[in-house]
Amino acid sequence: MELNRVELALKEIYNGWQLGNEKENNGYSAMFRMGFPDEYIDSDRPLLMYVGQEDLNGDDYKTQEWVRKYQTVQLTENNAMLPREKIRYSPFWEFCRKLDDMGYNCLWNNLDKFLKADHKEHIAKEEAVGFNAPYGEERLSVLQREINLLKPKVIVFAIGPREKYRKSLASAFSIDASLLYAHRPTRKSCVNKISDVLGLKGSIVLWTYHPNYLSRGKLKDGAYEIMQLFLTPKEK
Repeated sequence: MELNRVELALKEIYNGWQLGNEKENNGYSAMFRMGFPDEYIDSDRPLLMYVGQEDLNGDDYKTQEWVRKYQTVQLTENNAMLPREKIRYSPFWEFCRKLDDMGYNCLWNNLDKFLKADHKEHIAKEEAVGFNAPYGEERLSVLQREINLLKPKVIVFAIGPREKYRKSLASAFSIDASLLYAHRPTRKSCVNKISDVLGLKGSIVLWTYHPNYLSRGKLKDGAYEIMQLFLTPKEK
């Protein structure tokens, strides 16, 4: 199956980033590259970019096409497209299904797109900040370019408040990490709107804990209710 026109545009972003980088061939996994389901193109359903912490399976065979199919398997709970892949009932994918059920086309993305080459170690904070930094004449990061291309109505950063991810996110938008600190998710406020902080006034941008933590901390139901308030269209 060939890449669709949206995936080809995303591929240009990823190839452009790698043109001046040797990261993949220098002790790191393959780069996580988003897929884009054909049925999302020209869909009436608004697009929601669901951003996890980092790709945990950066194998070379897990291409954009594989990512697209894997996401479809997880959202439809039918592994006919990838028979060897299990349907995951982890908090991450369960939360994604809930968001999809709210009427959005959920698109899987990750903030940090690399692991160490052996896939057993996460990249360090300094590496993540560097990988997410702006580049090129436009001085935009990979994440900014993805957002500018896809124009999601909603972005959910399910990455938690840890310093590594906070600084990585700040690097991607060329802002001081201290600006994000005041808006980080806490147990008292587990979902926060950060559209203005990131300069993304055209999208509803929410920052919450990773769903694994939401589940362990018994915050899952509360987080979902808050998101419903943010994301359910108001009646006129």
